[in-house]
Amino acid sequence: MSNNSDFQIKDGVLIKCTGTGRKVVIPDGVTRIEAKAFFSCRSLTNITIPNSVTSIEYEVFSDCTSLTSITIPDGVTSIGNSAFRCCRNLTALTLPNSVTNIEEYAFLYCESLTDITISNRVTRIGREAFSNCKSIKIAVSDKRHESTNRQRQSGADSGASGKDRLCYQEEH
Repeated sequence: MSNNSDFQIKDGVLIKCTGTGRKVVIPDGVTRIEAKAFFSCRSLTNITIPNSVTSIEYEVFSDCTSLTSITIPDGVTSIGNSAFRCCRNLTALTLPNSVTNIEEYAFLYCESLTDITISNRVTRIGREAFSNCKSIKIAVSDKRHESTNRQRQSGADSGASGKDRLCYQEEH
């Protein structure tokens, strides 16, 4: 599903995915992916986003229950509200250094998500951004974010067993 007939695109905005493939490569030149563009694309397993995209909007990949792999490019600055909600098979993710904002519920119910690396440039993590991620470990590369993330820990651990923890990596 990597040809332009699989997408509705207007003025650089991907409005909707109309294809049915398992692997998607979003075309170069797309600067924004509209809210719910891939909502409930349950056969989608892999997606590659071009460097031209700067924002992942509200519920873009929400309920893509088969999604296991996604490449988020440098240039994306914000992960929208519920952007990856219920992506139950997503296991690991590295957010690029350009991401500064992770909205509320961004990874809610990503039950298989065990490892996520967040840049030291993240200035905001929304309420319950990682809620019900049962075995998640979050690596943050700069100690100055520790207090912000500890405030969010109750939301991140919601629904998780007591052995699950947020992990912080300090730069030396």
